[in-house]
Amino acid sequence: MSANSKKMSAIAVACIFFLIDRLIKIIFVDYYNRLEIKLIGDYFKLKLTMNSGIAFGLPVNGLLIIGATIIISIVLLFVAVKAYQKERLGIFTAWLMLLAGAFSNLADRLNYGSVVDYFDISYFSVFNLADIAITISIAYLIINFSGRKKR
Repeated sequence: MSANSKKMSAIAVACIFFLIDRLIKIIFVDYYNRLEIKLIGDYFKLKLTMNSGIAFGLPVNGLLIIGATIIISIVLLFVAVKAYQKERLGIFTAWLMLLAGAFSNLADRLNYGSVVDYFDISYFSVFNLADIAITISIAYLIINFSGRKKR
């Protein structure tokens, strides 16, 4: 597979991930907002939660979050383009997944005034696919830039 094909595949994966997260959120908000699906007893379930704060529900002004997300996303887009130009596929993919998650959560804030979360782990947190993409991407980037392994 050529370098361009790999880059296009990374873009496609990020777009698909974004669309799946958006679809799940729309389904929960518009059709199943009272639905609770127990996946592992009361410990792990699908349940709609609207999060007006930031990570782990920490309270922060909504306009501040929206403005900061837009500014940070613009910067990250430029960083992703640099990784694309340098043909650093792993780094490029991580930035794309981080942006996909950030854009999905930003779309929630613009549409609903808060982030739509649906994975509920008792005694821990409620989160969504966008949060997973952001967390895994940040972990990958930290490991990559810590000098442990260059890709």
